[in-house]
Amino acid sequence: MLFLIHCDQCEVEAGIQTSCAACNALHRARSKKTEHWMPCIQPSFKLNTMVTYRAGNLRLTSRFDHTRMVDVPRARNLPFAQAPVFATIRMTQQYLCVQPMTLRVHYFDPLDTDKLHREYVNRGVPGVQRLPPVSLCDIVETSMEFMRYVRAGALDGITLAAQKPDSNPTIRHIFSIIPQHLNMLEDQEEKNFLTGVIQHWFAAMHGLGSATLCPGPEGNALNIIPINDYMPKFGLISVPRMIVAQFDSIRFATMFKGAQHQILDRLQSKLLFNGKPQWFTVFLATFLILNIVSCSSRDRYRYVRENSQGHRLETRYGELNDPGTKNVEDLHQSAALLLAHWNYFRRADFGGKMRGKGIASMEQHERQIIERLKTEVENQAGQIEKNPVTGFWESDLGWVSCMFAPPGTAGNSWLPPPIFDRAKPSVGRMDEIPLDQRPMPVGWL
Repeated sequence: MLFLIHCDQCEVEAGIQTSCAACNALHRARSKKTEHWMPCIQPSFKLNTMVTYRAGNLRLTSRFDHTRMVDVPRARNLPFAQAPVFATIRMTQQYLCVQPMTLRVHYFDPLDTDKLHREYVNRGVPGVQRLPPVSLCDIVETSMEFMRYVRAGALDGITLAAQKPDSNPTIRHIFSIIPQHLNMLEDQEEKNFLTGVIQHWFAAMHGLGSATLCPGPEGNALNIIPINDYMPKFGLISVPRMIVAQFDSIRFATMFKGAQHQILDRLQSKLLFNGKPQWFTVFLATFLILNIVSCSSRDRYRYVRENSQGHRLETRYGELNDPGTKNVEDLHQSAALLLAHWNYFRRADFGGKMRGKGIASMEQHERQIIERLKTEVENQAGQIEKNPVTGFWESDLGWVSCMFAPPGTAGNSWLPPPIFDRAKPSVGRMDEIPLDQRPMPVGWL
């Protein structure tokens, strides 16, 4: 339906999932209030309701969930009670930041509900790697170290993303622009906003993929055996599962709980009201959040494959009642909501010869970059996966390509791409393809 210039004019109807009363009452052909053609977004659907990170839910322990930072007491029972009070290890995600984090850890007495192994599938054969009961010594101390790590490493993460050889060239191009643009910004509010989005992206990426321990004596001291038979992770030392669970809590408490709302509130304000002078910054912020959705979808797809033990899954992203499956659904709904706001923001900017007010307000080099990116996406239109089965949701360019889609018209309203929906569990599921033969999405983490 229609989306008004001021979305706060929309009248909310309880429980409604379609257009609001005010938008339905507009005469679609004659109303001067019609800014452009797209689905109605009621005021209750605000960007600060979005989910833009993997919300834990890996079921690694029942001691706490991802919203609570909890210390796990040091072991009191044999044999782990004889271990040193603490050990120092280094944890890294080399695709994200070359500088590892240094952690103080100790052994703990495991409960039956504490996961002490890592599961994987190698050439169709399920495998298990046993891991010791090791946790952080002081989670508050580690959370403060993590915040310093994010502030120091976020831009390095962007630079590494621009160099990933298996990433789409257009995606690498956009990542390479971000540090340059941030350095050139003179407006402090705009600079702080983009810095916040970059750090949010970095923290979200830190929760994806497979963190490992750096090679060295710490792996032997903790009695951790590298995985030697799983080619994508050959010789890597897995992080003990309790530490992975604790870092889910650290990321939520330090980066996502408060900062997410501050970032998304500011982004919504720029998209709906006063962001045209900051067009290029808004573009980069929107790109980074959509990149989180792609990478999170890809990582969840990887995770359920590795932990399925060869069993058929109810959906592409796991069992219907699994919180991780719902998290992907929330991510996709958030991406569709963000794209709707983005489409409103750039409503006239990509039409014809790109003469919209937003485009015109940019510096010449910024406009040239956008025109080049738009051309690159259009030239790759035939290569972009359109089908969820073949990897649209996990593709580097899938969600981002929607930023360059033609604006809606009276005869052809803009619509978001199909999203993962647990109400339609078979969409995207590859029942007909054996588990060990299913293709990995492009840009594999």
